[in-house]
This record gives sequence, C-alpha cells and structure tokens, in this order.
Amino acid sequence: MNTPGNRILFSPGIYEHAAALIGELHCRVSRDSDLLFKAQKAAWELYRHPILVAGIDVYNLEPKALAAGLDSPHCILGGNLVPVLPELLAPGFLICPSETDQSRFVDIASHHPQVAVRINMPVAAVLAGEWEDTRRAADQALSLARKLPLGFVGTRVVPFNARPELLLKLRDYIYQQTL
Repeated sequence: MNTPGNRILFSPGIYEHAAALIGELHCRVSRDSDLLFKAQKAAWELYRHPILVAGIDVYNLEPKALAAGLDSPHCILGGNLVPVLPELLAPGFLICPSETDQSRFVDIASHHPQVAVRINMPVAAVLAGEWEDTRRAADQALSLARKLPLGFVGTRVVPFNARPELLLKLRDYIYQQTL
C-alpha cells in the first residue's frame, strides 16, 4: 500500500514457500502449529512483508489480514476480473491478478479510494532468474500501483522452491523506486 512519503509496499504471497525456508514440506507444516509458527516467523524475518497469513496453503485468509472485521465475503479469483470488478469492490481489499487487464482493473478500482489493491506481478517474471524480466514486471506493477491511493505490489503464491535472494532483490528494488 502507499504509505506516508508515497512508498509502495512489496507483499509477496508467502504460503508454502515459508515451509521451504525451514526445510519442511508445506503439507507437514500446515498440520503442525509449531512448524507453522516457525515457518511464518522465518518468512517474516527474511522478507518483512506487510501481510502475514496464518496458513500455508489456505489462500482466502490473506484478504482477511487486510480487511479484518468486514462482514462481506472475501473473494479472490484468478483470470480476467474486469467484468465482475464492480461487485468485488465492497470487501475493501482486492488482488489484481496478472492475467487480467490490469490497466482497466486499476482504472475501475481508482474510483474506490477506500479499497486496497495489490497489483500482482506474473510469477514467471519473479522466478525467471533473469533480473531484467523481473525488473520490467516490477516497473509495470509499480506504475499501476502508483495510480491507487492504497495500491501495492506483490505476487501470486510464491512457489515452494523460489530463490529468496531474488525476492529480496525485488523487494529492495521496489522500495528504492518509491523512496
């Protein structure tokens, strides 16, 4: 989200990747509260991401972390959301999937300044290992997030085998671009 001084936050979707950080499989971590805590703590200590999810493979908990206390259901969908976007604006938090027409999505969401919107980068760009591809995707997401009062940049679910050094470089790049 845009913060004082217009710094745009980076929020990767850390789920099963947290398990990898402690050398465990996500299916085991999701069933053991001590391992779950250890995994999420390790992820936060490494990435310092603003949205912590109390789960490993439960995707719908993320919107509740941002829009806690809202009575309306939280809906996270992939694909092209532009046709149904007006109906999704009520919960207060949306994820703009990389598969949708993100420019149109942001144009519509910009008329609802109370709604926080995470602009997702394509996972392939995050995992490609080619920094230029990742940087271009980050620049595109940043340009869209800057159009929203509560816009921020993130990713879909970070894969189990993602390289932490690339995510850290991405996070630092996003923060440097918005200082």
